[in-house]
Amino acid sequence: MSNIENLRKSADYLFENGEHAHAYVIYNDIYKKVWSAIAYINSGMSDFGREYLSNNLMTSIEFKNKYTTSVSNTVFFKWFQLDEDQTLNEFTFSLNGKLHSLIESDMYEKSSLSITLSEFYLLQQLVLLNGSGNWVSEVSKVLSPQMVDNKLKKIRTNVTEDKMTQSMIEYSEKLRVTDWNKMNTMLLKYLDLMKEKKNVLYKELKKIVGSDYSNSQKQKKNYKNYEKYERYEKYEKYEKYEKYESYGNDSKGDSDTIPKSDNEKAKYFGSILELKGIVTKSYIRKKYLELIAKYHPDKVERLGDEFKKIAESKTKKINEAYDWMKKKYNL
Repeated sequence: MSNIENLRKSADYLFENGEHAHAYVIYNDIYKKVWSAIAYINSGMSDFGREYLSNNLMTSIEFKNKYTTSVSNTVFFKWFQLDEDQTLNEFTFSLNGKLHSLIESDMYEKSSLSITLSEFYLLQQLVLLNGSGNWVSEVSKVLSPQMVDNKLKKIRTNVTEDKMTQSMIEYSEKLRVTDWNKMNTMLLKYLDLMKEKKNVLYKELKKIVGSDYSNSQKQKKNYKNYEKYERYEKYEKYEKYEKYESYGNDSKGDSDTIPKSDNEKAKYFGSILELKGIVTKSYIRKKYLELIAKYHPDKVERLGDEFKKIAESKTKKINEAYDWMKKKYNL
């Protein structure tokens, strides 16, 4: 497994566990690494053209069209141990994760609207370019990485704001009938959060997304109302809901408050071990071994103490759950 693939999976794990700000940092790191490689490819091709093909512009263009893919494969394999298509895949999913993390956290408040829209623009292109080949050349026509001391400073768009807006509307229409149609909703939500309802892009996206966006907003409101109702019901049933409110909240310690009754403990520990359907002794052991292997701190040791602590907390809960199951069911 490549280094950026490992990083992206670590970011996916953090995102799935609600650590959106931490996931953003890793996704963004991958994003910068790939752009740095693209900048290296482009500068190398340009340097060669200036040195050996300076007297013939058409020959220089033909040279780039013919050899960019092979050069990209060489550079990506050297940097990431991935070919061009695999790098495109990691680039796409990392950028998608970065933008999703930005929206799900409160980081969007400090984001630059123009930069974030250019990243959505890039994501649309990456998705639509998948499988077309020579995506590095296509992306480089509209976006240029600006490097300072071999570090990515910013991405500059090579098209006007009006042209980018028009292209994004066209791309959104194409994505509407694909598995990536949720990207339109994500972009619309970002514009909504940034209070850009008068933006032409927002108005056109609203038409493309249609009732799906309104329904998703209503579902969130209904879920919040349901959550309040559910808490009231638990208070009536168990007299003190506070015993259960700390489930899944690590801010009060490494271990959540554990319910007192065996029935509630079985549900609580069962959810930690991700038990579903018909539960047997062998199934409990199997799930325990799968989870302990997945979340063991050694898996994230090289990512630093912060990720190691998260893994240690998760591992501790898994062991607590399995110890209770062993005693209860004589495993």
